[in-house]
Amino acid sequence: MTSLVSTGCISFGVVFFMVIWAVPPPGVILVLVGLAMGGFGIFVYCSSPRKFLFYRDSMVLVYGRSRTRTIPYSRISDVQLATRRDASPNRLPFGWSDSRVVHISMRYGSEEFVVHNPAGFRHTLRGLLERYRSEQTGGEEGRNAT
Repeated sequence: MTSLVSTGCISFGVVFFMVIWAVPPPGVILVLVGLAMGGFGIFVYCSSPRKFLFYRDSMVLVYGRSRTRTIPYSRISDVQLATRRDASPNRLPFGWSDSRVVHISMRYGSEEFVVHNPAGFRHTLRGLLERYRSEQTGGEEGRNAT
């Protein structure tokens, strides 16, 4: 996600420099800036989860009608409320306050999500993680005993 944002910013900068360098008529500049801003708005809309669905063994992020992402609880190591120090400006679109950010540490990296109720989200996810881990360890102990 971070590389996608930085690549988008670099390409936007290159296109903007080329437009300014060529000095087209003012109407063309307004159209190009409008298209760039519209593209950025579409990017933010498509890359922000709309719903979080919690299941017995995984969390599903719903981005839109057809785009979902599943994160198994086995990959999540910790859930924290992000502070200003933790919140990465490259990961958060403009205008989002870090007080609504939840930081999820995973086995292979981390994710940051903007949620409406971060304390409730963290409490729910931590409870589900504890239940999942207790089921996993309880199941393994039962299999090893027989």
